Formats: sequence, structure tokens, C-alpha cells
Amino acid sequence: MDKRGRVLVVHYDETIRTAIQSDLLKERFEVDVVQSGTEAIEKSKTQAYSVAVIDLNLPGVNAAHLLGVMKQTASKDAKDRHCKRYGITTNLRECGN
Repeated sequence: MDKRGRVLVVHYDETIRTAIQSDLLKERFEVDVVQSGTEAIEKSKTQAYSVAVIDLNLPGVNAAHLLGVMKQTASKDAKDRHCKRYGITTNLRECGN
């Protein structure tokens, strides 16, 4: 079975990280998971990602800032400059609900 690409999941909550990882693995993606913005930046320096799924409420880091830093420090591999990045939240109040 061919893999569909590599995804980086950045979320502080282990339960949520694991659930997202499990769903992506079922869809044949290669998945790396980290719990902090610092870890995400370090991973992006050495690994190319097709997609990054990032918690908007990471403790100690602004998600928009993290996205910019990841783009600037990304590995020189060809595909990672075209990585799609998505912010997620599990805080329904932020979504207007």
C-alpha cells in the first residue's frame, strides 16, 4: 500500500494527538506527533511534511507565530515549502458554539 504523504500533528493533549494519528494512519498517511511548538520546529528542520495539523491553543506559543517559524526553518527538501498547515481547536467557545 502506498503512503499518501507525511503529516505532522502538534497538540498538547495526548488523547487528541493519538486520535488524530490513528485516523490519519487508517487513511495511509505517515504521521509524526509532537506536543509542543518547540518540538514542531525541530521536526520541521529535518523532515518534509505534506500537511501540519496544529492546535490553535498550544501552551506557551502563538499558533500563527509557530506556523511562520515552521515555514522559515523548514527543511530544504523539495516538498516541505509547499506544506499545507491547518489550525485546530477543541475549545468550542472559540468557534462561536
